[in-house]
Amino acid sequence: MDRKVAVLVHAGIWKWTTDLETGNFVPYGEEAPEGVPDGQIQDEPSFKCKFSYAFDTSRDTSIWDNIKIFEDHVCRQPGFNKGNRPRRPWQNGRSSTNRDKYIINTRVFANRSAFNTKEGGEYKVPYEVHPWLKEGITRFPEAHQIPNPDRPKYFEFTENRISSLADSNEPTFKQGDIIWMTFKLGFVVTGGYWWPEIIPIEFVRVGKLPEQIHSKADHSLFPSVDESFNLLCAGDIVEFTDDHSPRPVKRIRLHDSYNQEEDSYRRKGHVEKEEDINMNDEPVLDDDYVHVDAPETNSKNRLRSGRGGKNTNRS
Repeated sequence: MDRKVAVLVHAGIWKWTTDLETGNFVPYGEEAPEGVPDGQIQDEPSFKCKFSYAFDTSRDTSIWDNIKIFEDHVCRQPGFNKGNRPRRPWQNGRSSTNRDKYIINTRVFANRSAFNTKEGGEYKVPYEVHPWLKEGITRFPEAHQIPNPDRPKYFEFTENRISSLADSNEPTFKQGDIIWMTFKLGFVVTGGYWWPEIIPIEFVRVGKLPEQIHSKADHSLFPSVDESFNLLCAGDIVEFTDDHSPRPVKRIRLHDSYNQEEDSYRRKGHVEKEEDINMNDEPVLDDDYVHVDAPETNSKNRLRSGRGGKNTNRS
């Protein structure tokens, strides 16, 4: 049987991200980018240095539902999770309060090996390495780390063309962006838990949610209603004097004392919690990954990419 890697796709609404070039890695003495809580900052290269990407799933829960289908499929495979270990609690989808976002993590650095590093310590990655990462690798050679060669790529889709996100007018993803993601799905079994692991390949901005329209006019500056205008009150009995009256012109107060109802508008803010990013996962070894056949699917690709008139379909 020819075992091929399944490349999956998902399109969703963006919620937030760590810095797309440095993640939560911040060298000592440098100012941390926006979106990285102090408690999650790492100043030495290690497996704890991660990029984090969050989809807004407060309305569209399809990524939760689809990952659950794969989880159920894998759990039915003979030989999976022989030790009968529990599923890792984080992002298990059981708590409705934690289903408003889905977070995907991937490493900033990778372990140095003969497969990704030439003699003399030279490495090659398919993107421009941020100076912070270069500094960290040079300063901590004993960590044996290099920039992650498999870091996902970032693109923008406009006018039927794919372009680098870095070359766009907005070189980062923002809340409300519609992001199309290609990814692989693996399953990890360690001594304590098992869980699904999304390995992102590409993120593509394909659109934006319509911006909300806000009125900046100060209504208090407009003239007030004249006192001669009889305002309606709760408890009034009203009647129209003719068929052309736009509102009641004759009103009889039911009683002198009445309770006037008032509407109150509440605004609710949202503050991300540091634990949402969950940077402190245990290191995962290659042997921890479990390879199984993917379930049958009838999903169709939602985007095509091509060069020179040649289209490449992805399923």
